[in-house]
Amino acid sequence: MNHEEINQVFYINNQNLYINGGQLHYKGILLHKYAVLAKIDNIVIGYALLFTGFLLDNDLYVMQVAVNKLYQHKGVGSKLYQYFFKHLKGYKIITANVKRR
Repeated sequence: MNHEEINQVFYINNQNLYINGGQLHYKGILLHKYAVLAKIDNIVIGYALLFTGFLLDNDLYVMQVAVNKLYQHKGVGSKLYQYFFKHLKGYKIITANVKRR
C-alpha cells in the first residue's frame, strides 16, 4: 500500500471504529501478511487485513474487514471475502470473527 491508500484505510477504520473493534496504527498495518483493497477510481472504499500463523502455522486469520459508510450494504465486504478466498490458497484453516450491527 502506498501512503495515500494507508490514509484512506485509516479514514475507513475511523468511520467503523466502534463496529470493527479496534483502531489501526501504521505499524499494525505493516505487520499483516496481506492487505486486500476494494477501490473505485483509485479511491479505497473497503479493505481486509489478513494475518498468517495467528493460531497455527498454516492458517489465515481475517483480522479486519471494513467498508466506507457510503458503500456499505452494497456487497463490497462480500467481494473482499470472495477475492481472498479465490486468490489465497493453501491455507488449511481460515478464521474470521464477524460482528453484525
